[in-house]
Amino acid sequence: MRIDRDELICGVRPALLKKLFGRESFDTVTAMAYLGIAEPHISRTLVALAQDGWIAYAGCKDHIDFWRTVEKAHRLGATRLIKRFPIIEGRRIARKIVEEARLINSDPSSSCRITEVILFGSVLTGDEDGDAGDIDLVVETGRRSLGEEEMRRITDAEEAAMPRHLGFFRRLLHVEDQLRRRIKKISTKIAIHGYSDLEILAAPHRRIYAYDAARERELPVDTAIKILEKPNGASEPDETDMAPSARAAICRSEWPVAPNVPAEIEFMDIAQLLRAQHMWVKGAPLNDIAKSTRMSEETTQAYLASRQAMGPPRPAPFSPNLNAMVGQALVPGSMHRIVTRLVMHPGQSPCAETEILDTETHAKLVNIRRFSPSSQIFKGRCDLLPFVEPANDAAWSWCQKMRRSLQGLGLNLLTVNIADASPMLQSAESPIDFQPLKAPMLDLLRSLLPSPRSRYEVFDHDVEIRLGQNVSIVHRVGDLSRSDSTVRRVKKVQAPNLWDMVRSFNERHADALDIGGFYTLFVNGSALLEKEGERSDG
Repeated sequence: MRIDRDELICGVRPALLKKLFGRESFDTVTAMAYLGIAEPHISRTLVALAQDGWIAYAGCKDHIDFWRTVEKAHRLGATRLIKRFPIIEGRRIARKIVEEARLINSDPSSSCRITEVILFGSVLTGDEDGDAGDIDLVVETGRRSLGEEEMRRITDAEEAAMPRHLGFFRRLLHVEDQLRRRIKKISTKIAIHGYSDLEILAAPHRRIYAYDAARERELPVDTAIKILEKPNGASEPDETDMAPSARAAICRSEWPVAPNVPAEIEFMDIAQLLRAQHMWVKGAPLNDIAKSTRMSEETTQAYLASRQAMGPPRPAPFSPNLNAMVGQALVPGSMHRIVTRLVMHPGQSPCAETEILDTETHAKLVNIRRFSPSSQIFKGRCDLLPFVEPANDAAWSWCQKMRRSLQGLGLNLLTVNIADASPMLQSAESPIDFQPLKAPMLDLLRSLLPSPRSRYEVFDHDVEIRLGQNVSIVHRVGDLSRSDSTVRRVKKVQAPNLWDMVRSFNERHADALDIGGFYTLFVNGSALLEKEGERSDG
């Protein structure tokens, strides 16, 4: 099995399903956290996965559905996710495969020959302007018909060249396996199957190369596309096997009416809120949901009522400008000011915080803090959650996309959004690469450290670059919450090269860095210890 990493399975990315299918069994609440899909969409998705043969329904307990993974899901766990390519490219590679087979069969020092290469799948049957996931081949081999002495001389030489760790059966097949590996090395897009796959799949196929190993000559090939009949005893899956998934049907399709007085959540973890959603959809009474989630009935009702404003999952397209990416995720027409803070420390999970502040008192009306895909803390008014949840999802996606370009660097951001007033997304944008600034920032930090000093004193020192409209470089010592912390501006005469780089960088990425808030890139002295450790290890 090979899966296109960009092709959805029942509406879900294969990479997410691989993580979920790593479990022998799971409940719907767990699936909601893994896949990032809320009710009622998650229940429909799981039923679709069951009907498609990935999972099986395992029953319901206390209004929670349970599922178990089956063979097809286990195979996905061991499958490499691939990227599709043009069919015309696959057909060019197929011609190279024939050339390589001819080259292999001209080797007088080999005891085996490639006797047949069969092409099937989308490269054979697809339109020339279409695309394919892989180049599906069957590669058959056979022994040459040689005299006893010549065959012994060749096989003795092959045996002597084999790795010593190979067992008896591996040695028997080693030469033929090596021939197939030579074909496989032509392209990573090649997938080699056994001949039985043609029978099981009843796949249309064409022989693109044939060779008579006994007479040592290439044979003409029939260019017609053929189909093998399924072997006797093969049958279609029993439809009754999928019947249990029908018992996972949604019991409620409408959310409750909101209470007259707004209710607030007090530091509630996302797992409890997802449980409340699923139990409601499965028909549980409000008082049972409240007991299970440890919320009051009023808060439970208010939270579930807020789900009415939440539509199906709608991932925000990436933009290096955080303000634009969050803005496109907001509910159209909303006049709430959405504040987003991101803190990304090297080697640590990022923190994405999103909130709505009262316009007069600046008190937090609702707040979400996220530390991982399945770790979120909610606090505040339930009726305002639909306005901040999409913004927090977009901010978290931005973090995940930017992490690779920030290796060894930290980032502190704050931006404020109002729906319909955010900058527009530009198409086909990539993350900003901050790595060129890393080495000169570390050099500056090293020059600013006191001497002599203790080894771990460096942890108190940061060099920060404030990007955007007002560019500055500062040296910070100690946490800002400490009374003895200091912040000193770094003048151009102290780091002329870094200043030139920063100004050029800021101009080049002005559209992405102007987020209507602050944008601070930093490096901590701990990175110097890591570099010293790398040098000493070397």
